[in-house]
Amino acid sequence: NLQETQRLPSIAEINLNYFGAEQCDPGFSFGPFSRTSYVLHFVRSGCGKLYVREKAFEIRAGQAFLLYPGEETVYQADQKDPWCYMWIGFHGLRAQEMMDKAGFTREEPVITFEKMELLTGLMEQLLQAKELTYVNGLLRMGYLYQLMGTLIQYHSCAEEEHQESEDVNSMYVRTAINLLINSKD
Repeated sequence: NLQETQRLPSIAEINLNYFGAEQCDPGFSFGPFSRTSYVLHFVRSGCGKLYVREKAFEIRAGQAFLLYPGEETVYQADQKDPWCYMWIGFHGLRAQEMMDKAGFTREEPVITFEKMELLTGLMEQLLQAKELTYVNGLLRMGYLYQLMGTLIQYHSCAEEEHQESEDVNSMYVRTAINLLINSKD
């Protein structure tokens, strides 16, 4: 638990609080609980549910879910196929911005991530840097930034593909309108 050793003021861009991994027992549940930082979970296998603001989200392998500071949540592993997940807790001045750019919202705190092995690979490296040494502290912050960059990069790529598709469709519509307008002349 790095929460006490790395408790930096929220004026820093982003800070790591804690991280870990868990293979849950069937039906394992955590909460209700409200956190003081963001906690991001990456589901490697299995499935479960997240309960927040009277909503239930079914979550499966290849998805990530975000717990927001100040929100009371409960999450529970499936009885038949309990999830195995990795988590990372963080806070900071730009933490909300980074989560927004990664595609998380309070209304939709779950995203599907097609390159989950990239994230879990970074998390495995982070887990190996658990000893409280100066070098490991630097490595942990590097892995945190890499995680954020990877989340945002792949969300941005999906957004750009969608935007390019819209741009091409808009171009065809504009061309058709121009042809119709010019053909009346």
